[in-house]
Amino acid sequence: EEELLLFLWRHRVSTFQTLRHLFFPVSGNETAYNRLRKLRKAGYLQTQFTERKGKTVWCLDQRGFRFLESLLLPELKTSGYRPNSRYHDLLVMSALLGDWYDKVPDDIALVTDQELIATEPASIPAKLHEKFTHRPDGLWVKTSGRESVAIALEVEISPKAEARYEEICSFYSGLHFIENVIWIVPDLFLAKKIQTTAKAVTMPREGQHIFVLLQA
Repeated sequence: EEELLLFLWRHRVSTFQTLRHLFFPVSGNETAYNRLRKLRKAGYLQTQFTERKGKTVWCLDQRGFRFLESLLLPELKTSGYRPNSRYHDLLVMSALLGDWYDKVPDDIALVTDQELIATEPASIPAKLHEKFTHRPDGLWVKTSGRESVAIALEVEISPKAEARYEEICSFYSGLHFIENVIWIVPDLFLAKKIQTTAKAVTMPREGQHIFVLLQA
């Protein structure tokens, strides 16, 4: 189950149906659940509830992380692996995978927040690693020949202070490697606040910030 454990390290959380579909595609729900339950009983996985709506999600447990750290992961800058917010991380995973649920195109790399924290992803040019003073919730990186560009994901489930949005918008304005930013926000008020802040502190490129409303 190494790929399953790696998936949970990268995304931090997953629903049962996502794990069943990706890692037990020919198994029924009962068979898949029994295999996950064995991993949970052995200390590789755990289940938790999201802060909103109380949805059950699967996460790495300590033994699962230690297994990955010792055998499969590169040298890490941090040993954190637990969700920050299970509800937020689930939304990020769902958005980042999107229509590429089954297969990511060959010229696209998905980079998760966890990878940005703990590693230096190969899909990001080495000269840019030190410029990531802000950490997006995820990146879609498209590579064509020697050139790479990215779209960033920002999932906002509650508003931040205006000063924080000024910092974030300034970061994106100065890093042309990221062509667009997709914001998932709870309402139009927050979308307008971010857009206004971006225009006040930077000169955002036309269409740079794209907003998607999170349906309750």
